[in-house]
Amino acid sequence: MTNSYFDIFGELISLLEVEMKKYISKIVDGTQQDLSYAISLDRAGRFSKRLRGVMYLLSHEATGCCRLSCLRKAIALEFIHVASLIVDDIQDHHEIRWDRESLWKVIGTSNAFNVAIALVCHANQLCTERKELFVLNGTILKMVSGQRRDVLALQCDHRTLHEYSLIVEGKTSALLCAAIELG
Repeated sequence: MTNSYFDIFGELISLLEVEMKKYISKIVDGTQQDLSYAISLDRAGRFSKRLRGVMYLLSHEATGCCRLSCLRKAIALEFIHVASLIVDDIQDHHEIRWDRESLWKVIGTSNAFNVAIALVCHANQLCTERKELFVLNGTILKMVSGQRRDVLALQCDHRTLHEYSLIVEGKTSALLCAAIELG
């Protein structure tokens, strides 16, 4: 009997959750509690919340590789995604993320930025090969560009479809593409 898409997706989300929490549990620099809050899913544990890591795991597995051998890069992608959400929440003044208070509302803006920076640094430490770092850092730069466009668009009364597509290209598709490229 084959597993349904939702069974496989749920299994991979659970695997990522466990491994991300294990990684954070080993951090001893005082940021552990804030990092744990930042990566925690809402109570519903929605499928969409780990899409980038799951896409990477599935694309890597499709090439015949062992799932466990690629968890570090999947975690790195999720850390980058969470860092981008922290920054987005601060810049857009979103007080709620995943059905609970945004990290910046809980620990303050300055500390939330520090957590975002820490997540990016941990993601870089999880990627050990030069190509991985090149893809990851190139993706981060695309995401920063998309976030910049988003912040500028918030200051305007009118946003064109082309401008919006450039925001989505930078903020959303860049990390999804990285998941496939790394896989």
